[in-house]
Amino acid sequence: MKKIYEYKQHLSKNGLGNPEWIVDGGYFWDGVTYVAIIPDETERKYYIPDTLIELSKQDLIDRVIAIQHSDDVTDRQCSIETSLPLTDDELVDFIDSWWQEKVDS
Repeated sequence: MKKIYEYKQHLSKNGLGNPEWIVDGGYFWDGVTYVAIIPDETERKYYIPDTLIELSKQDLIDRVIAIQHSDDVTDRQCSIETSLPLTDDELVDFIDSWWQEKVDS
């Protein structure tokens, strides 16, 4: 089972980057934090911080819709065909598909 978490990049001697325990991340940047897919604790043998915020599917939908309507963020989801930003209904469908591919698979 996989879970979705919100995280911030870490500062190292090489500059800003994903923490070493992020294997599949960098999704849905809101200007401050990113989203990562992390295996459940029963399926991984490494530590992740207890301070991470776990996101439900609805939390992720709300996050992506908020990003889409923000004036400050450029990580918007756009239609492949038209390059126009997705509507709220299209975003829900997009996240449903993304969740099935990334989390439920």
